[in-house]
Amino acid sequence: MNRVNIRCNDVILISKVPNEIARIGIFYNYCKQIVNDTFLIIDNGSDDGTVDFLLSKSKVRLFQTAESMIKINGVTKWINHLIEQHAARYNNWCVVVDRDESPVVPGIEKQGTKPLFKIYRP
Repeated sequence: MNRVNIRCNDVILISKVPNEIARIGIFYNYCKQIVNDTFLIIDNGSDDGTVDFLLSKSKVRLFQTAESMIKINGVTKWINHLIEQHAARYNNWCVVVDRDESPVVPGIEKQGTKPLFKIYRP
């Protein structure tokens, strides 16, 4: 598991990826432009090179499980745990994204998410 320093005011991206080697590079590069702080990724038993790709990225903290995500609230349980342990503790914003989604906000590719979330910080 990669160790990533999570700092106050980081924006954290959380996602679950099972066997996504075909798309993970595009997903990571796009999300790195908009988040650029910390990625908390749940790998669900990938055996196609996804794990090696993610472990090679310095901003990724990888959590691995073979537990079925189809079980009641499997994904939700993981995501809530990561939010509690790694975001709420530092009062950070989280963006939860499916691996086949791209968050779209005008200007986000140039400015990232920090200016957007700064508006809402108490």
